[in-house]
Amino acid sequence: MRILALATLLGLAATGPALAKEVVIFDDATRDSFVPAPGGGAKDPGAQIVWNSVLTDEGGADLGSSAGQCLRLDADGAYLCTTVFYMKDGALVLVGRQEVEPKTSLWVITGGSGAYAGARGEATAIPVENRARFRYTVSFAD
Repeated sequence: MRILALATLLGLAATGPALAKEVVIFDDATRDSFVPAPGGGAKDPGAQIVWNSVLTDEGGADLGSSAGQCLRLDADGAYLCTTVFYMKDGALVLVGRQEVEPKTSLWVITGGSGAYAGARGEATAIPVENRARFRYTVSFAD
């Protein structure tokens, strides 16, 4: 049900399993706020990024919003992150290690609400457009 709901939300016809199992969501990163580490700077372990962003599909259609937080893990620039995608028919929760940009990062779907209750799977995230947005490829497990 949650797979079909997300495919419907994105305007996809659920005619084959490939469309229903994987979707692409863009998260606007222009409203990120950077919080320095206690007693340190924005590039020190313990620094944070927090956001409340707009979600869109590949064509730019509004899908909802996201809110999240990342904690910097090391001087190289890796973060441990949690984000929630708030969409018309429910929310989807993702947790992952955001690798040093521009590397692709792997996130885990830890659950959701509404149409996404019990969701499982993973997502890859990569910054695009000079880090103005992140491209999430969300893959739902059977």
